[in-house]
Amino acid sequence: MRIDVFNPKHEQTTAIFSFVSFKYKRCWRGAGDFTLELNSFDEADNLQNGNYLIVDDDAYIIENRHKYDDGGKPKLEL
Repeated sequence: MRIDVFNPKHEQTTAIFSFVSFKYKRCWRGAGDFTLELNSFDEADNLQNGNYLIVDDDAYIIENRHKYDDGGKPKLEL
């Protein structure tokens, strides 16, 4: 699965192909929800609050970002 990342100016900043998990909830009305977990900080600069992800035909806005160390392994969770 490919995850394209865009900034608020609608410019693509990167594409993510490798991640631990991507879970989402689609809603027909209102906002859905998603969680993206990465095992490195390589894309941390591109995954800022306000940027958005495009997966297939769905868009997800990054509202929260958690960067932490999990027993010596870097974790980035959106």
